[in-house]
Amino acid sequence: MLFHWLKMEKGTEKMGVRKVIEVLVEDGARFDPRAYSQDGPEQLGHSDKVIGKCLKDLKVESLDWRRLDIPTDVIVEAAGSSLKKLRLYCSGLQAVLQSWADQKGLVRLQELEKVHVEINQGLESLETIKQYGEQFKAGLELASKLARESSPDEAVRKKGPLSVTWDPVRRRKLAGLESSASKLKDVGEQGFAEQDWLKCMDEFCDIVELLGPGTPKPGSRPIRVALVDDGVKTSYASLDNNIGAGRAGWPPVELNADATDKENPRSTRSEHYRNYNSSTTGHGTVMAYYLRRICPSVKFYVAKLEPEPQRHEIDGEREKVTFSIESAAQAIEWAVENEVDIISMSWAINKENVTKSAQETMLRTALRKAVAKDILLFCANPDKGADIDGNNTYPWLLQEPDTKEPIFMFCIGAATQEKVRWSKISPKDDSCHYFLPGVDLGIQVESTSRKNTDDPPKWWHKYSGSSLSCALAAGLAATILHCALISGEVAINDAKWKWLRTAQGMRNAFTRIQLEGTTNSLAPANNTSKWLPVRNLFGSVAKKFVKTRLEAQPALIRKELVQALLFGMPEAPAPVLTEEVEEPLPAPLSRRGTRMHQAPDEGESEW
Repeated sequence: MLFHWLKMEKGTEKMGVRKVIEVLVEDGARFDPRAYSQDGPEQLGHSDKVIGKCLKDLKVESLDWRRLDIPTDVIVEAAGSSLKKLRLYCSGLQAVLQSWADQKGLVRLQELEKVHVEINQGLESLETIKQYGEQFKAGLELASKLARESSPDEAVRKKGPLSVTWDPVRRRKLAGLESSASKLKDVGEQGFAEQDWLKCMDEFCDIVELLGPGTPKPGSRPIRVALVDDGVKTSYASLDNNIGAGRAGWPPVELNADATDKENPRSTRSEHYRNYNSSTTGHGTVMAYYLRRICPSVKFYVAKLEPEPQRHEIDGEREKVTFSIESAAQAIEWAVENEVDIISMSWAINKENVTKSAQETMLRTALRKAVAKDILLFCANPDKGADIDGNNTYPWLLQEPDTKEPIFMFCIGAATQEKVRWSKISPKDDSCHYFLPGVDLGIQVESTSRKNTDDPPKWWHKYSGSSLSCALAAGLAATILHCALISGEVAINDAKWKWLRTAQGMRNAFTRIQLEGTTNSLAPANNTSKWLPVRNLFGSVAKKFVKTRLEAQPALIRKELVQALLFGMPEAPAPVLTEEVEEPLPAPLSRRGTRMHQAPDEGESEW
């Protein structure tokens, strides 16, 4: 109506405006990149035809129509002869930016002097969007230069260079943050009991992404997690965006009876499974899906193994996925070579399947190499049933916390929705350090702002097992490390990083999560539970930001969170001074850290 009124005529006399200096129209681009999706706002942006009709004949000089991905043709036809300043909004599609920058794009606006583009992150990483932005800027500047130099119009040739600028826009800014955070409930609020562990971590991951990083110190990078399993179908749920590296080709081998090492192994299987980006049983794909759900920025180092034949049944069900001890050892060594931060081993190998001492030696050697590099190790309880006396499987059997070359790994068991050990884990089995969700987890947790929480593959409507809990625990550790790096408080290889990378440091971080949970009636005051109640620590991050609404609050939140997760870190001793000579500071904290001792309690689970 407004644009129609501006161009109104009365009889033969034009009563309307002849020229418009500036047009600014709010049309959804700055509120939500999903403005044109089915789950976006009810009020959609204006169509190309409507925009063109509104602007035509107004001789607009400065245009800021805030709708995503307006085609060049619409702008040229409506205001091409007069436009000097243009502000555009891109959904993050490279094709849109290329169409604006090519020789048939914005260079047709001969009066154009300044262009600024806001590029929404969309589905891409921020690094990718930055590449798109620089390519757009360089492309449009070059196209404009060539067009003006070749113009027959001398006035056009004498014009100065086109000013091209752009800004990246993170997905789901403050409005999305408040929407996500407002869903988190305090103890006693209606709906609190309905929220489970996974939903809290879903929302926390949203908040971390929306707050964005602080000023990360040099060397910061994504957290690397080696997934030793049967491969990952990388095309599922966009998991290919999280792949750092991968390898297959560790077939099970047989060692000579008198062998003491892995010399001259003889392959016993074909090598048809060498592509790591497929999953033989689907197990590795599900592990990757749930681990990525807890740490969306993780980089996977996929070590694909071939599953061993499943010969036995437990309670009428086939045994879970397992592998040969030799191939597992080789995969762990590969992960060490790739300098990963965490190794996730969501499987167990029965002791009776290991008949040669050389097999055990191979795995022990590989694990010691990982520990020497302060790689955090996570393994799963075997879920053998309620009548089993204890955990008699590898790699757990190689746990040696008190030896000269200690091996410590976090053994994780599945917990029910009531936060107690699963019935498949014997009360006599005290191998589990922690219990995490692991029973009937196939149902999607509601999350309106994140789009990567698709249902697991359709053949698993519900899923149960300590292997799943192990993946969640590895994801939780990865998130802790990630939060430390993006906070600006921790740098790769400084004392704080080295502390968190030790088993003792990560265990203390988990203990802090438990202590935060003691205010929750579900967590015993004496803290003997092995359940990790994440709501109190991670849920408070979102609520604190929303309640204060301070611009400086993100930095404070990041700092407070990291300080909490560095719980129990030993302070470096002060320098020793004499009257004449100042002694040098002591060497940085040992990466080995304090030796770990097995926690007293129970656990187990299943796949």
